[in-house]
Formats: sequence, C-alpha cells, structure tokens
Amino acid sequence: MMSKTINAAVYERHGNPADVLRVESRPWPTRALDEVLVQMRAAPINPADLNQIEGKYPVRPELPATPGFEGAGIVVDTGRNVSLGGWAWDASQPRADF
Repeated sequence: MMSKTINAAVYERHGNPADVLRVESRPWPTRALDEVLVQMRAAPINPADLNQIEGKYPVRPELPATPGFEGAGIVVDTGRNVSLGGWAWDASQPRADF
C-alpha cells in the first residue's frame, strides 16, 4: 500500500463546480474480494461530470459524492477472486460485454 490516505474531489451539494467542489483527504479505500483497487493517474473533467455536479445529469449519486465517469490508473491491489489479465471498467458505469 502506497499511502494510508487519498485525496479526492468531493461535493456535498449540487451547484456551480467552482463553488461546491473541494479536495479532501480520505481513508485508503478497501476493495471487495471481486474488485481491484486502482490508483488513478489521469481523470478528465467532461460535460457529463459538470452536469452531475450541477445536479443536471439524469443519474444522481448519493451525496457527498466524488465526480468522474472515466480515468486511467494503475492496479495496486486485487481481491482474492480476481484473475489478472482480464478487462476492467469503472464500476459506476454499466458493464459492456467484451
């Protein structure tokens, strides 16, 4: 494990991203037996992210929330039920069959 905490962009209410987003330190996430933990290296901000923060996106996560629909990173931990070499996708998005 690289660190005991992570930095995350978080919002507790919907609104103008410049007004409601803040970066906070959070505990290192734990993963389930069938999950991997990815240390994000890049995550774009796209119009869907901005709409979600503003409360205009059709899917509204429970608040407080961390925005983001996509990104790239390094797998740093795997659950016991995970086989290496398979596909990975953002769990907040519907699974596509590959």
